[in-house]
Amino acid sequence: MVHEFESVRIRKHPAAPELVARYLDAAGRLTVLPAKQNKRIVLLTWLAAQVLTAEEQVAEKTLNDRLAHFADDVAMLRRYLVDYQLLMRTPGGAQYTLAASHCHDTAKAGTES
Repeated sequence: MVHEFESVRIRKHPAAPELVARYLDAAGRLTVLPAKQNKRIVLLTWLAAQVLTAEEQVAEKTLNDRLAHFADDVAMLRRYLVDYQLLMRTPGGAQYTLAASHCHDTAKAGTES
């Protein structure tokens, strides 16, 4: 399922660090995904910036290993990241990259204070 979220894509979300912190435990693992879509997008955008850089293309196993630092259900996180068009699969489906339209915004959302 592919979603279109142009109206709510993150540009410079001022509340990103505080919002993200609400959904992480002391170890930095996700406790729950936000029910509200706009908050979920902020959190997932932050997560994408934590697991990939704009220049990277990684295998699914590598992506899974990185996502495992944040949650046990890596398949669910990976699916959300792809469904929300934050990560893209290569045509063969074996590799993942940050979505080109999110590379700059994702990095900003993950690093701004």
